[in-house]
Order: sequence, then C-alpha cells, then structure tokens
Amino acid sequence: EKNEGDVFLKEGLTVTQLKKTVTRYCLLSWAMCMSMVSAPLRNKLDDPKNFNLKHLLTYAEYQELTTTKSSKGSSGPEGDAWKKKWTVPLLWANSMVTDAHTKAAGTKDFIFKDFKEVIKEIGFFQDELHRVHEININKVPDLLTQALLLGIYFWYFFGIFSSQGLINKE
Repeated sequence: EKNEGDVFLKEGLTVTQLKKTVTRYCLLSWAMCMSMVSAPLRNKLDDPKNFNLKHLLTYAEYQELTTTKSSKGSSGPEGDAWKKKWTVPLLWANSMVTDAHTKAAGTKDFIFKDFKEVIKEIGFFQDELHRVHEININKVPDLLTQALLLGIYFWYFFGIFSSQGLINKE
C-alpha cells in the first residue's frame, strides 16, 4: 500500500493535501460564521486580509465568495457580506471529497474507505454551525431581557416587604 503523500487524486493533489484543504475549509467556515457571532473574533478577523494572514483564505477563494451574478449579468463584490456565505467552504470540501472518492474508486492504489463518514461529519459540522448562526440571529431583544429583570426585582422587593410585620403565633 502506498503512502498518502505519494497517491495523487488528480494532478498536483495528494491525499495529504486533500485532508489539509478539507480541514482548512472547515476552519474557514467556522471562522466566517463565528466572526459574525463573537465581537472579539470579529475584531481580529474584520477583513479578508486577516483571514489570509491566518492561512484560512486565498485570494482566489475570496474572489469566488464575493463574485455574484445579478439579473443583468454583471458581477462585483458585496462588501462584508461574503462572511454570510460561511456554508460555501463546506460545499467546496464536500465537492473535493466526492471528486476524490470518484477518482479513487477506479484505481487500485488507494481506496477511500471513510468517504461516507467524512461526508456525514461535514454535514454534522454544517448543522451545528447553522444552529449557532440561528441562535445569534434569533436572540432575545435587550428590551425583553430588561423588562424581565425589572419584573424579578419588583417581585423580590414586594416579597420582602409583604412579609414584614406578620405575627407568628408560635
């Protein structure tokens, strides 16, 4: 059996490089999603250059994320909206793994044994990030939290004073 670094899935892409790229795509997706949720992470990863300095995003991938086709056929950057496309790197990872499996299925050098498990884990990872994203979008408004706290304080305050002056028969 050959070493993973010696098996080429396609020209210039070894199994080891595939694993590193899929992992990087998962980290990129996580960073894009969490930079919209966490203020400290948002400050550290506020522009594409910071993502590139952390070796999460290449220029070509950034171009792919920011290029959109309008109904008139023109394309252009969307500003900071590219972070909202955090699912796209997971789609790239899924596509890479599927292509590698299809390519490796016809060869005897390497059999991609864990294909279904990898695809399943990428889907699970996406579902969990989606939950975090949904919780961030649908968080409780501050006014409701303040009103609830005010109600609890009044309840404690009136509870303390309403029991004052009672005569205990014992």
